[in-house]
Amino acid sequence: SGVYGNIAQTNHFANYIALGLASLGLLYQQQRLKAGYAAVLAVPLLYVMALSGSRSSWLYLLMMSGLAWWWARRDAAQRPLLRYSLLLLAGFGAMNVIAQISLMTSVSSGSVSTVQRLFDESATGGIRLYLWREAGLMFARSPWLGVGFGQFAWHHFQLLPVLQQGNITGLYNNAHNLIFQLAAETGIAGLLALFGSMGFWLTGLRQRDASANRAGSVEHGQLRATRDAAHWWGYAVLGVLAIHSMLEYPLWYTYFVAIAAILLGALDETRYSLKLRATGRLAVAAILLLGLVTLAQLHNGYRVLQQTLAIYPESRDDHAALARIRDGLFAVHRGSLLSPNAELPLSGQIVVNGERLREKLSLNTRVMRFMPIGAVTYRQAMLLAQDGQQEQAKSMLEQAIWSYPNGFADARRQLAALAEKDSEHFSALLEFALQKEQEYRRAVHHQ
Repeated sequence: SGVYGNIAQTNHFANYIALGLASLGLLYQQQRLKAGYAAVLAVPLLYVMALSGSRSSWLYLLMMSGLAWWWARRDAAQRPLLRYSLLLLAGFGAMNVIAQISLMTSVSSGSVSTVQRLFDESATGGIRLYLWREAGLMFARSPWLGVGFGQFAWHHFQLLPVLQQGNITGLYNNAHNLIFQLAAETGIAGLLALFGSMGFWLTGLRQRDASANRAGSVEHGQLRATRDAAHWWGYAVLGVLAIHSMLEYPLWYTYFVAIAAILLGALDETRYSLKLRATGRLAVAAILLLGLVTLAQLHNGYRVLQQTLAIYPESRDDHAALARIRDGLFAVHRGSLLSPNAELPLSGQIVVNGERLREKLSLNTRVMRFMPIGAVTYRQAMLLAQDGQQEQAKSMLEQAIWSYPNGFADARRQLAALAEKDSEHFSALLEFALQKEQEYRRAVHHQ
């Protein structure tokens, strides 16, 4: 693992370090920092970026250097920015060497450098390619509107035993690529929304440059530059976020999407004039009011859910605590947009038996479509068997084995106990489970 600071993810950490280096370059180019101070600040940033192990760091710095070269080509005054970007690349290479030496001399260290990950055969490149393949299959199934927002995880769970990719287990709820993700979940409609809005944005940028060029004056035989260091910084930051979005899913997080939204708006200087009549003003006011009500409801639901999940019963016999947990979850479930999050712990209280079976199956099915984790999917197979849906139970169990092989031991013990009590519903499923688990191991062994 690599260094991740207080952001809990190495690639997110490297992204933020890259944003900091771009900001440092802006201050240096604007002469708000002397070269010595800029170097002193850049060295530790480059070192921890190397320790993050994020291979995307090389792409970020190369992109920043390419933009700086383009800026310097258009305006000689921007050449210090190009020197700064090239020195970042050289410094990053040096920091990787230093990090490699320090990691080799530290036997107990579990960290890896970006150079180590570049040549690591077990790196995540193969997993990304597989997820992109899955996204392509989802798009082929539902090309116009996609498989549905938030449904990537469910369809990934279904596809794994079909494609039989043995090196992938667990929950994957995104394609690790913005375009593939939109194609899978929203289809052509989502892609048109993305590329259409980006087309409008790029058109606005070109129109701004064209009008600035027409109004510009010629100085020393060159057209006066229309982009300064601040524009380089804005495009560099957006470039970092764009590169990251092609390899992961940073725009799911507010601390990335907020930066992207502000800069997309700030760099587009196109002006639009909206003439709102009385009806239009009322509509805008109603939208704002609805947004505030939704935000307040979401905040209240989150607060109740947080307080509820913070309750820890002293034992299984602590009925008072268990009742408070249940009441809090039902309160969130009844009146909040976070009801799926409340249903997840509620499903964990399900006991597989014939009592209120339809309600249990309905609840667990909703939770499974929302978050198909191991315990939920194995429980779904048992509930389906209890309901007499043997073929559906077998299909679900096979999918669970491929996605969560490490959870099979607990599921087998639970199935064995259920088969002793109710052989009619569970004996065949237990036999099928043992057979499919062996088939899974043989398939993985031969890959």
